[in-house]
Amino acid sequence: MHLGSRKRVLLPFIGAIAVVGLLVSATSASANIVRPAGATPIGASAVIAYQPCTAPNAQHNPANLPGGACTPPVQYTPRLTAGDPAVNGSGANFRGNIKLAVTLAPSNVQFPSGAPNNNYVQDVRCTPAYAAGSGAAVCNAPGSANVLLAGGASPNPDYSGALNVAAYIRITDQANSGPAGGPYTSDATVQDLAFAVAADCTVTANTAIGSTCLSRHASANALCGCVATGKRSNIEIGVGNSSGGAASSLPTGAIFASDGGNDGVVADLVPDTDSPAPFSRMGLFLP
Repeated sequence: MHLGSRKRVLLPFIGAIAVVGLLVSATSASANIVRPAGATPIGASAVIAYQPCTAPNAQHNPANLPGGACTPPVQYTPRLTAGDPAVNGSGANFRGNIKLAVTLAPSNVQFPSGAPNNNYVQDVRCTPAYAAGSGAAVCNAPGSANVLLAGGASPNPDYSGALNVAAYIRITDQANSGPAGGPYTSDATVQDLAFAVAADCTVTANTAIGSTCLSRHASANALCGCVATGKRSNIEIGVGNSSGGAASSLPTGAIFASDGGNDGVVADLVPDTDSPAPFSRMGLFLP
């Protein structure tokens, strides 16, 4: 990915998905937790998130994939978007990347920012309605204005709020559970939980591209100090939410990034509660 001299790049994807509230001192191997020969790193690209088709009004071409379809498609968040010549007259510059890596000595899960192979999201823009409404504070920062490919002002300024990058995870870890108050000496599987990492978006100087969002923290221990050295921790990612909602309309089955809600502000470690909506998630785009 290259932005050259343009706006700084990259961002959030950061999926962060590491571990949450875990562990104490590490000792012998567990008889309950199977160790893979290798399970690091996780890396994936991101695509724009669209609302699920729950009330089909069309038929998908059965020569390809049969089934109902909903037309027209609707982006999940009404607040954020990215450039596309056919959609809003701006260049197609959206890129998002997710990378999580286990490190040793001490054990940790890292989600570093940067391009081209680390965590970032670039070309994040506000929709006109959001910029003119509740998002005024995070859509009109100095230098946020953009221009169209054909010239003239773009209606999609840079977003200077934050993204909430999250994944629903299931942790099975060593010697970390027990009765309330301890001792915490039993191997156990934790209830499914949402692990959220904030990504802060910064206005870029290039008027042909939106903002770049980068992880607020570099690792799980920098975020919450929650990974202990030497303990086995099996972390399943994209398991659905705690209610077992595999068919949930929210994109719980992968690492995904939501907007910052009405105010664009995202706190550490917790999913936003200010009416957030998914912006992007792990995926592929053809061609």
